[in-house]
Amino acid sequence: LETPAFTYAGEGHDHGHSHGAGGHTHAPAPKLDDQGVIAAATKAVSSMVDKKVKVDGASLGAEWKGIPEADKKIGKTGNGYRVVVFTETKSSKTLHLLVSDAGQLYDANHTGVFKDLKD
Repeated sequence: LETPAFTYAGEGHDHGHSHGAGGHTHAPAPKLDDQGVIAAATKAVSSMVDKKVKVDGASLGAEWKGIPEADKKIGKTGNGYRVVVFTETKSSKTLHLLVSDAGQLYDANHTGVFKDLKD
């Protein structure tokens, strides 16, 4: 992954580093399990709907906020990331979310194809 289209850090999100008196130190972000990544994706989708973020040229509708847990799954796992797939059963549309192992949203689309993604 080279240049994320956008990033999302939820409220109270820890960016994994400190800007304290000692300067600038980096600590590895904790790696979430699949449920944690799905939870992070769910929060990101809610925020994207509220902010009318466009995905593939169209704002996400409110229906994406009410996706049942059974319709959210990990579609792909790679080095440092997972692709979370939400399925909106009424329209049969899918929303693919590229999420880091620490829960940061990198990108989203309806195709599941993420340019420059390395396995």
